[in-house]
Amino acid sequence: MGVELTSLVPDPKTAPVVQLIYRLRAEGMGFKAIAQRLTLDGHPSPSENDPLRNTHRHNQTWAMTAVRAIVMNPRYKGTDRGGASKKVERLMDPTDVAAGSSTRMVRQPEESWVLAEGVIPRLVTPAEWEAAQPDRAQVKRGPRPDRSPDSRYALRGVLHCSCGRKMQGNTVNRKVGVRIHYRCTYRDQYPGGDHPRGVAVAEERIVPAVDAWLGDLFSPDRRAATVAAILDRATSAAPEPPELRQARKAAADATERIGRYIAGLEAGMDPALVVRQSRQAQLDLAAAQAVMASHQVDQATIDEEALMALLMESEALPQLLAVASPEERRQLYSGAGVRLEYRREGDSEAIRATLAVELVRVGEGT
Repeated sequence: MGVELTSLVPDPKTAPVVQLIYRLRAEGMGFKAIAQRLTLDGHPSPSENDPLRNTHRHNQTWAMTAVRAIVMNPRYKGTDRGGASKKVERLMDPTDVAAGSSTRMVRQPEESWVLAEGVIPRLVTPAEWEAAQPDRAQVKRGPRPDRSPDSRYALRGVLHCSCGRKMQGNTVNRKVGVRIHYRCTYRDQYPGGDHPRGVAVAEERIVPAVDAWLGDLFSPDRRAATVAAILDRATSAAPEPPELRQARKAAADATERIGRYIAGLEAGMDPALVVRQSRQAQLDLAAAQAVMASHQVDQATIDEEALMALLMESEALPQLLAVASPEERRQLYSGAGVRLEYRREGDSEAIRATLAVELVRVGEGT
């Protein structure tokens, strides 16, 4: 009683694409070549086929990582698995327990997985699945590497490509010394797109122009124009926050589940079988509606004098940038709301700089 039974069945729309991927792998094609082939043939990518579950992903072309994930998924040979990941609570700050914790899914060693053969329909035979697997070296367990952000890149998280992706910093050794560059890895991950190849730009070509632009924005004779631009930007429609998008998706899902339960009851289903599920769906819907209601707040009135005072406090920004280290410069750019977009079209290139203004309501003020 109170148990919802589910089962996996082949999707008639996407199953042939999965089988095609395994056939191409058997012919010796790599992940990148398969991704490009699928895009050119017009097969919808996973995120394009189901955009509601992949709002954070690019959905125009196939990613080689998506092809790799499909090839290495044992469910396609009829093997279900459990225990591959588990929830782990980690403190946000080990030195401050009151700061709370975050929940993450941590992948478990393969020897601890629970495998069940033949419990779901297979799309490929075990032999076809094995033939498609890449040659992988044995993973060695050990301490996790230090993945702290590199402090050499002053534009890390600030510089974006015209495709919308953040450009990644890399160090280039030249005869004249070490140079910092930023490049877009779109073509590496989405090989079938029409994105330009080799999009890269040197940091030393951007930083002086951005510093001069900020110095002009915060200069005394430009403060009035800067305040007017901020006020104009604040009156435009702000992008919907991620938590609101998730709440809308959760509300739609809960509403759909409730509709299915009602349809089942009208068809004669025993009410005792859906009591727990319907109650949980109602709770999920109420939680999502609460999040949506919390965002339905009128934008607070912006005080022009307060903005002017804030700019006067920031008039020392150009002097700080002149002596800042790369990491300090990145923090100053981020704090000022700087967003840079690099665009290359043929032999021409341009940098578009904007200030991202965010208004946060605190109590009755902003």
